[in-house]
Amino acid sequence: MDSFTFFNPVRLHFGEDALEKLPKELAQFGSKVLVVYGGGSIKQNGVYNAVMEKLQQADKTVFELSGVEPNPRVETARKGIDICKNESIDLVLAVGGGSVIELKINCCWSEI
Repeated sequence: MDSFTFFNPVRLHFGEDALEKLPKELAQFGSKVLVVYGGGSIKQNGVYNAVMEKLQQADKTVFELSGVEPNPRVETARKGIDICKNESIDLVLAVGGGSVIELKINCCWSEI
């Protein structure tokens, strides 16, 4: 096996006040954000609109990868990787549950 270093700085915010922490987090990164989410429950429960409002207020350019399935497929991870490379994404913002967190980890590992 080839030697390598894996660096995966991730912050996970949970709870009712998690969205209030987003502006401070956004300030640390560049202008291009990839928002990753699953089947759309975040649109039904209002989280999507709240996140998009925070991103707009922070003057971020938003790209989306939606429809992330449970136990995300490699193909889905590759879509995320392609968006990140082609658009020079500064931040991947996974919104929702476990599937999008798994996808973020898979994207990082796929790069190695």
